[in-house]
Amino acid sequence: MIKKKYKAVLVSGLMVILSIIVVDVFISLKRINLVDLHLESVVNEHMYHAISAENMIYHARERSLLMLQIIMTEDALGQEGLKRDFSYHGEQFLQMRKNVIDSNPDEGERLIIDQQDKLSEKVLSMQHQVIELAEHGRFVEAKRLLLEKVLPVQNGVISLLRQFIELQNNHTRHALEESGQAYLKTVYTTVFSIVAIVLVGGLLIYYLSRKFSSIDEQMRKRDEELHITNRILNDNIGELNAVTEQLQKSEQQERAIRENMLDAVIMINARGVMESCNPAAEKIFGYTKEEMLGQNVAMLMPTSFRNKHDMYLKKYRDTGESMNMNMARDQNGMRKDGSVFPLDIGISQMMLDNEVKVVGIMRDITERVEAEKVLRRSKEELEQLVHLRTVELEEANQQLLHLARHDSLTGLANRALLEENLKVAIAYARRNEKMVALMFIDLDGFKQVNDTLGHDVGDQLLIKVAYKLKSFVRAEDCVSRMGGDEFVIMLFGLENEHDVSVTAQRILDDFIQPIDISGHDINVGASIGISLFPENADDCVSMIKCADEAMYQVKKSGKNNYGFCDRKI
Repeated sequence: MIKKKYKAVLVSGLMVILSIIVVDVFISLKRINLVDLHLESVVNEHMYHAISAENMIYHARERSLLMLQIIMTEDALGQEGLKRDFSYHGEQFLQMRKNVIDSNPDEGERLIIDQQDKLSEKVLSMQHQVIELAEHGRFVEAKRLLLEKVLPVQNGVISLLRQFIELQNNHTRHALEESGQAYLKTVYTTVFSIVAIVLVGGLLIYYLSRKFSSIDEQMRKRDEELHITNRILNDNIGELNAVTEQLQKSEQQERAIRENMLDAVIMINARGVMESCNPAAEKIFGYTKEEMLGQNVAMLMPTSFRNKHDMYLKKYRDTGESMNMNMARDQNGMRKDGSVFPLDIGISQMMLDNEVKVVGIMRDITERVEAEKVLRRSKEELEQLVHLRTVELEEANQQLLHLARHDSLTGLANRALLEENLKVAIAYARRNEKMVALMFIDLDGFKQVNDTLGHDVGDQLLIKVAYKLKSFVRAEDCVSRMGGDEFVIMLFGLENEHDVSVTAQRILDDFIQPIDISGHDINVGASIGISLFPENADDCVSMIKCADEAMYQVKKSGKNNYGFCDRKI
């Protein structure tokens, strides 16, 4: 009865351990899911901020270009159309800014937005002065005000917006780092808790198994004491009967315990022959008691272990060396139907009637082994999930970085990436006494395409122009879109001006041919302004400004041509 209670405690303990492990794994998966949802929310929020800032830059540049066109256009009707476009881009700029403010920016983002707002108010006031001067025919003063005051302050606004975009990128990287740490912390915590649960449960089971062996040893000693008492009281029949009756009761109790145990109990002699077994042994191995008794215990073992077991028994008979008695160990058993299953075996040795007997207590641990397999699979699946999430986050970060550095329509580099490449090219040219050329290209007749054929056709035209421009340069050169119909080409590591002239003329010659867009043959030209390092400028901003001025000189002198900047350092 005592062993039956211990067995119930063991089974209950195993069920509790498995339940705790399953709950722990489930909680860990829920934590990972929460981390994923939080990360996705943060990345989406900062990506939205970055895209809104890019749109603000685009609309700010478009307003500057429209102001310049207003100054250059003397036709009152044409000026009215440009003013409408100017107002439209202003409204879009304010809408993008409102969207950012409504999305609850943090303190650092709010500070940049406030600084941008102050500069934007200053720019707006001066822009209205430029338009007012143009309306009164004072175009020279309007252009001077635009170039000397409005555009520098506008560049300051754009610079603040780029700081805002970089801040979004930093927030995203920080969120990725925190997410990765949360993943690792969850995995480590789960693995540690599962290992701790298994260790504690294993120690408890081992302790109870040892306790069962101790009970068996105590029962064996009591049986020997009863035999001694029988010999001492041999002269007294009455006392002998009482002792005999007591022995019978003890044997019945022992038999009842053995037969009601859930663990299989088998006793063998020194030759390995089975002399007794309990009902649990019949149930576990599938043999009847009659089929087992008198047979070698090797019939209950897989074929691969039988010879080894017989060798252990022979060595013990010949030398008396112990066969790892009184030790618990894991082994495989084989049922009558030939199926092999895992066993937990406790082996003990005893002397009975001056003959060595070996008692084995065996338990089918198939469920425990399967639970361990499930635990290992759960761990592997968890590690795979962490790896997949990490890869997805890295891909999302790469996409965000690409959006921040490339034009969304044409896929060309934007101004930020152009300036990075230009800095590298200038540094290389300075070290190796080379030249860097910058070609500022403005399409002639693009506005008419938008007005007559629509913006969709205009966008397709810009995409084809971008493709054509990339075909004229080398892999190390850079083609970028500045906004609207303006493009910039950077030529890297040149030897002389002739190479630049050749490339510019090839572009102009190619633009003579009409471009097919959705069945429309479209003719557009190109005005190209060129600046050189180190002849005209020695930094990125100066080179872009110098090439822009040269392009406007080409526009004034008849368009569809190229010209070099006339400034010298």
